[in-house]
Amino acid sequence: ILAGSPPAVAVKYQILVMLIITAGTGFGAVMAVSWGGRRLFDDRERLRLDRLVTS
Repeated sequence: ILAGSPPAVAVKYQILVMLIITAGTGFGAVMAVSWGGRRLFDDRERLRLDRLVTS
């Protein structure tokens, strides 16, 4: 994609791609923990293992 472009431009794109991957992974992890917390804890913040089902 970056054939013939200066190395500084290629480095900037690589940094951008790494930041996007890191942000996406972080967002996915936060959403998974949030979803799991809402599903496994009730309104009184008690752990409800009966809500944990295997698929």
